[in-house]
Amino acid sequence: MASKVVAVVPVKPLAAAKSRLAPMLPLRERQALVLFCLSRVLQALQRAATVGERIVIGSDEAIQRLAREMGAVWIEDPGWDLNESLRQGFAWAFARGAQACLFLPADLPLLTAEAVDGLVEHSDGLSRLVLSPAHDGGTNAIFAPQGMPFQPQMGEGSFARHLTEALERGAVVEVYTSPGLALDIDTPHDLSQLQERLSTLDAEIEEWRVFLADVGASRRIGTPLP
Repeated sequence: MASKVVAVVPVKPLAAAKSRLAPMLPLRERQALVLFCLSRVLQALQRAATVGERIVIGSDEAIQRLAREMGAVWIEDPGWDLNESLRQGFAWAFARGAQACLFLPADLPLLTAEAVDGLVEHSDGLSRLVLSPAHDGGTNAIFAPQGMPFQPQMGEGSFARHLTEALERGAVVEVYTSPGLALDIDTPHDLSQLQERLSTLDAEIEEWRVFLADVGASRRIGTPLP
């Protein structure tokens, strides 16, 4: 692999896509929003100088097609929770020679390659754990070197848990913040912020609705995935 850092991006099932946005968006548009955000994350990772392979963990045909079309490795999610999915992805990467793994959520539409590279550079040569906090107390990035005794504990308030666990284990921890890592899309307020910052959002969501329709049509006529 060109870089010794592998990015791991888990994606929740599209059937339950962004349920907190249901008052604002119907399911199809929420699913298209998930695909849009994922595509932006994968693009940022592809452009980052510090990241090699990108792994997408999910369970939907549309996510699988998007991942493959963008050159990412696809791993089928067996239905475990997010933490187990992350452990699976990290184990897969470390078994294939990765020196560090970078977890990123799939819903960071403003992520940039510069933010990714900045986070990795904070690891001091791939030797330190790096965490990035979400605005709601969650965790929007975990950079974990191989061999570090650290387990993901995603969920409400996860940033404090991650920081406490790492310090209790004697790890050197860096906290990295960036505008590109700050906005994850979960609530109506988050979506409103994204709409203010990205004037092309509606048009791009429509493109991903077309993509979803194409995946559905291919399934009906039996066209295999690329």
